[in-house]
Amino acid sequence: GQATTTTAAPVVTAATTTTVKTTVTTIAVPAAIYKIQSDTKGQYIDPLTHNARAGSLVRFTNEDSIAHQITLKIGGTPVLQSPSIAPGGNWDVRPTQRGTYDIVDEQRPYAAGASLTVAG
Repeated sequence: GQATTTTAAPVVTAATTTTVKTTVTTIAVPAAIYKIQSDTKGQYIDPLTHNARAGSLVRFTNEDSIAHQITLKIGGTPVLQSPSIAPGGNWDVRPTQRGTYDIVDEQRPYAAGASLTVAG
């Protein structure tokens, strides 16, 4: 007789490749932080002055128990205005216009003297 030999077909396996892309999250660090405080603190906005570069992040943090709205004015002209900042909330703004901004707390127009100087 005759003998036959059968060879098994080769097994092909495909490996799957998974590519993981990482996303870098950058957290902006404020160049200036102002705290909006209650009337009992003595100083309504702390500190009274800051300097920042144009386009840098400026943060207003409401540490009072009521909402506040902040207006930034140059020469008496409103340039930027916050939405209502809830107690414990923040308003982040990036002023681009150079100059000295008077900071006006619309809930306390009698509180004067706070400013932000923005340079190039």
